[in-house]
Amino acid sequence: MVKPTVHQKRSLPATDPQSSRIDHIGGAQQSKKRARLTTGASVIDVPEALSTVPMQVRSSVGCRWSTHNWSCAYDSVFMALFYIFRGGSMSMQESWRRCNTILGELASSFTRLMLSDESLRSADLFDLLRDSMRDNLTAMDPVSFPRHGLHFASAGRIMDSVFPDNMPILMCMLEEGTSPMQQDCQLLNFRLPLLCTPVSWMPSESGRVSLQDWIMAFLQRECDKLRVSNFGASASPELKVVLQKMPTVLFFEVVSTSACAILPSVTLILPSRDLDATYHLRAILYSGSHHFTARMFFGGLMWMYDGRVNGGCPIPNSPGPVDSDAQYLSHLDGRAAHILVYVLQ
Repeated sequence: MVKPTVHQKRSLPATDPQSSRIDHIGGAQQSKKRARLTTGASVIDVPEALSTVPMQVRSSVGCRWSTHNWSCAYDSVFMALFYIFRGGSMSMQESWRRCNTILGELASSFTRLMLSDESLRSADLFDLLRDSMRDNLTAMDPVSFPRHGLHFASAGRIMDSVFPDNMPILMCMLEEGTSPMQQDCQLLNFRLPLLCTPVSWMPSESGRVSLQDWIMAFLQRECDKLRVSNFGASASPELKVVLQKMPTVLFFEVVSTSACAILPSVTLILPSRDLDATYHLRAILYSGSHHFTARMFFGGLMWMYDGRVNGGCPIPNSPGPVDSDAQYLSHLDGRAAHILVYVLQ
């Protein structure tokens, strides 16, 4: 998968006043009253509103950004995947444990964090387990994931390493039947694109398009090309391009410009071999000013996360997302949505 060029990261202060503001929806400003939470050697500010959140969806603390070994990409991926794992089904959690080494060890780390309320409130434990993930990535690819020093890592490449086999292969089927086309017509040795960029065929006149519409336009474009290449202009049977299998987790790296933007879709409905597959947005990683942050959707709430703010403690700031929130979800504190993470329903 082609990656955008990443420039060297510049030095950043430990706290950013502009990043510490709590978002609001519909003009309803969140409470600024804070409570103090002691976590071993750390004291973390927690919103007073957190006391109204049910214990089963209560916020954990989180990974803290390292000023000596830049960690924001690792922090954001770790926290996003932890909240996905925490809100996932038992079957999904078990599938992660049996997957590749890195995801399996992450599942073990997440299980350890979920063992007790004390674990959820230990910032030191979060940092330790994040560093364990980082050690594994460095051992696998020391060039992409340098372990020490002021180096900027790609969150997209981290996700690729955690889910190396998660690019769905596509297949072509006759529209009127459920059987695959003949082998000589199944020329789909390509995959669903996980890097989505503004292109000339993007179905939008306003310069903004949802990820759902972008993907469907891509599938239709490939279908049209297959129809012409396999049957010629004289014959045009109805074809459809579908997912051959449905991964539990799908993630898309979106690249937007000032003129063209690909907006998050709260729900993705993708054609598959038998029934349409429904995916729900569960996390967004944001990138800007050489720093990564995240939003997680868990327990009916949206949680803001920034390892440089509030001691790395995620902050619940609104109810869960709806379709009309696409424009709002495309940015967080001036940073643009970079990776959208979806979970199969």
